[in-house]
Amino acid sequence: MMIEWIGFFLLVIGLLFFTVGNVGVVRYEDVYLRLQCASKSLTFGFCSIVLAAGILSEDPSTLVKACVAVAFQFITAPISAHVIAHAAVKRRLRPAHLHAEEDIPETTTQDEVEKPKVDELASGGGAAPAAGG
Repeated sequence: MMIEWIGFFLLVIGLLFFTVGNVGVVRYEDVYLRLQCASKSLTFGFCSIVLAAGILSEDPSTLVKACVAVAFQFITAPISAHVIAHAAVKRRLRPAHLHAEEDIPETTTQDEVEKPKVDELASGGGAAPAAGG
C-alpha cells in the first residue's frame, strides 16, 4: 500500500515538473531561459516518472532499468544543454535582458589561441627556469 502512494506521489511530482517546464519553454523569449527550463524541470520530471514506473512495476529488474535510465538522463542532460548554449553563444544570440546597444563580450575560439611552434617545444622553448636558481 505504501509503495503505491510513493509511486503516485512521484508521478504527480513528475507531471508538475513537466507542466512547469513546458510552460517555461513556451513563455520565455530567450534561448538561454528556455534551455534552463528544459534542462532542469524536464529532467526532474522524466526522472520522477521513470522512477514511479519502476517502483509501481514491483519487478526488481524494471526498477534497476529505471535507475539506469535516470542515471543516463542525469549524465546526458547537462551535456546537451551545454552544447546548445555553446552554439547559441557562437551564433552571438543576445540574451533578452540585454539592450541592443550593449555588446556581447567576445569569446576566443581555438583558432585564435596562440599555439607554440613545434620547434620551440622540441628545443625547450626557453620557457623553463634555469636549474639551480
